[in-house]
Amino acid sequence: MSDHVLTKIRDIKIPMWVKICFSMNGFARMMSSTFLTVYGVYYYTDLMGIDGKIVSAIFLISKIWDIVNDPMMGAMVDRTESKEGKCRFWLKYFSVPSGLLLALMFCVPNISSAGQIFWIAVTYIGYAMGCTANNIPANALLGRITSNKVERSKINQLNTIFSVAGSYLAMAVSLPLANLLGANNVRIGLSYVAIIYGVLYAVMFLTAYAVTKGYEPLEHLEVEEKGTNQVQEHKKKKTPILTVVRAAISNKVWLLCVVMYATYAIGESIMQSSMVQYYMYNLRDVNLVSLYSTITTPASVVGVLLLPLFIKKLGNGGTAMLGCILSSCGYLARFIFADQFRALMIASWGISSFGGGLIGATVLLCMFDSRVYGKWKTGVDNDAILMSGFTTAAKLGIAAGGPVAAFLLSMVNYVPQAQSQSASVMTLFRMENSLIPCICLIIGAISAYVVWRYEKKLPQMQAEIDAREASVGN
Repeated sequence: MSDHVLTKIRDIKIPMWVKICFSMNGFARMMSSTFLTVYGVYYYTDLMGIDGKIVSAIFLISKIWDIVNDPMMGAMVDRTESKEGKCRFWLKYFSVPSGLLLALMFCVPNISSAGQIFWIAVTYIGYAMGCTANNIPANALLGRITSNKVERSKINQLNTIFSVAGSYLAMAVSLPLANLLGANNVRIGLSYVAIIYGVLYAVMFLTAYAVTKGYEPLEHLEVEEKGTNQVQEHKKKKTPILTVVRAAISNKVWLLCVVMYATYAIGESIMQSSMVQYYMYNLRDVNLVSLYSTITTPASVVGVLLLPLFIKKLGNGGTAMLGCILSSCGYLARFIFADQFRALMIASWGISSFGGGLIGATVLLCMFDSRVYGKWKTGVDNDAILMSGFTTAAKLGIAAGGPVAAFLLSMVNYVPQAQSQSASVMTLFRMENSLIPCICLIIGAISAYVVWRYEKKLPQMQAEIDAREASVGN
């Protein structure tokens, strides 16, 4: 076996150019998911004329399947043995199909209504599965290219900054770019924008695959070198998928992390799904969507940049809890004053986004911490399936966000492309953009508090794990 082939995760520093290029996957995933969340319902209902209940059903079915599929994908990644690495293998083969499906979701042809619904269902569900095959391995890969906690934190910080940038691009640039490319035909313009985003998605995930060559360990090669008997014994000792899944479900810290991020994602998804209509009808200025992105992006980045200071004082769980509290206060202020004072509204945007930056940057670190609790409790190593909790939580948010927003529209007699809406519709938009996210964040703060309490016990748990493994080795 050549010396340059790694078979174990090493405590090493990663070159800055590798960190930056690898973190581009965060830009790609947030660019695509935000674009779909903000403009998906609008494109299908307002521009395509598809019934909101049908759109809601497609979104809900897809996300329910995703919630089941994500842990299974994590287990599959944990058991993958490839010359590309257990994580990089998936990035290599699923980046381009996922980017293609992202474009096709917004390129619905002029066929029968039934045909259009079928097109939407196939492309949406296919895209969601492709994202699962990219996002979970990418998250797990962060923990496999180095065991150095400081390096992981720096990469996660960069990944979060790129994620914020991707979200900003999708919210601030998509609509103006669609008007430009479509010559003010928003439907055609959004199709062109989706094609551009699809290409960017594929390129950025392939970049993450390329730059991590030589950094992900190939554990199975060490076994293969020992001979056929060891390979057969290794296969016998592989932990069954159901055992790995059960170990994850019994991990309390991981489940709390999932709840914390899922509630945050639910509130954000509901808000983003109704954002365009809220600013269009309630505040009579759809350009506020771009202003919102311009204000919230720097605020989120500031939160991410100050992350080391907060983590040093509060730890990962405590920092996430603070982020939930700050973000909920911003939404509560918007609800109380109904965005009637422009300066206060902008300040509330900034506070909520600063808190959101802290949440987004720490949740993955909290999930890395949950591995210690899981191994202490069950003795099972299941890195990828635990990292699937991040994408599972995000998809829970979309599952409860986009479909709920679409369904609620159908319950309050929303009239697409009308000059004005009824009081009940406008009340719904206000609640979706203030009170509902606030309540979700309060639940997230409670979960983060419990994670923080467990975090204090992790050093003792790690010491017990080390003692247990040392006794087995002897």
